[in-house]
Amino acid sequence: TANTASNVLDDYEEGTWTATINGASCSAAQTARYTKVGTSVIATFYISNITNTNNGTQFQIGGLPFTVVDAALAGGVTLGYCGSANLTGWLGIVQSNSTHFYFHVQTGNSAARTHANVQSAGLTLLIGTITYRSL
Repeated sequence: TANTASNVLDDYEEGTWTATINGASCSAAQTARYTKVGTSVIATFYISNITNTNNGTQFQIGGLPFTVVDAALAGGVTLGYCGSANLTGWLGIVQSNSTHFYFHVQTGNSAARTHANVQSAGLTLLIGTITYRSL
């Protein structure tokens, strides 16, 4: 294998980030860490005591440690645990050219999840992982 500049891992970083929720509050993100190798980012989060508002605004979790690349296949979200909330069919989507992700539901009518949906689902706790490409 060639040891060219394109094959060398020249950008490795680990750290913490602060998860935010638009239009809602939570006790501080108890754990939010990331590892970045080149343009690949793996960020984990544990957010509890989410106090939500009941409105039609898209529910977003922000504060990702690096801006997401502007591409259709930017990344994805895996939920590990959501307490007793019913998130059946919810898919996490990393928003390209931003520092947040949001949720869609994949049913007959695919739609972004709103704060009202979160309120209805009883969401107060989220643990998960985001994997994405950064700028």
